[in-house]
Amino acid sequence: MTKYVIRAAICVAAFVAAAEPSVAAPRTTSEQCSALRFKALGRYQFCLSRETLKREFQWALSPCGLKYARDWLKLQDRFAGSGTECSSARFHTEGDTVRDAFSGLVWEKKLALDGIQNYADRRDSDNTYTLSSPGTGVDSDGTAYTDILARANTPPCLANQCDWRIPTPIEAGTLIDGSSCPGCISPIEPGGSGFGYWLGFQRATAPLDYGFVGAAGGLIGIGPRTMSQGVILVRGGLIGEPH
Repeated sequence: MTKYVIRAAICVAAFVAAAEPSVAAPRTTSEQCSALRFKALGRYQFCLSRETLKREFQWALSPCGLKYARDWLKLQDRFAGSGTECSSARFHTEGDTVRDAFSGLVWEKKLALDGIQNYADRRDSDNTYTLSSPGTGVDSDGTAYTDILARANTPPCLANQCDWRIPTPIEAGTLIDGSSCPGCISPIEPGGSGFGYWLGFQRATAPLDYGFVGAAGGLIGIGPRTMSQGVILVRGGLIGEPH
């Protein structure tokens, strides 16, 4: 087992412990909805913890993410007509952002892929960015930080919130949606993508390699920080974590 797998398992296990709410038995329908969202998140994170003991983390993300998406469909059936958040649409477009009612995360809204890059508009799905400049290859001085992230966090900031970041693998995995197409993240980026999206993740065995999630397959790939990939920003915290 590589150091990478061990560290991933430990990291995910820590999230699992945080996912279980220490609250009294829920009484109202809304409280039941919230409690089951916690449990679904805990199962997703436990799935990642278990799968990373058997395979590399990048191969565990897609099946666990698909199971998480199916849990939401079960909640919608159970709470249909209840008027709770569990009976609503999962993804809510709010201006330039999309809020995930299941995970609690808020995502940057991307525009449909059309094959034409437009760097004047950071929402353009065709735009690609680097984590590091070619001169260093290690520092966080690539266009993902100096361009799209800097603009999102410069007042008045994206959606008037100045705490946007590049998502972690666990956060990105919550977007995998098998109900629309295998491994797609279409609610956030309609039209899909021919490339991956950078993640805030680094392998312990290869300091120059960072992960990116492939929109088509939901898998984490590994590439140098100077490689160009898409960027979808996120803010907030998973339910049960500090925001």
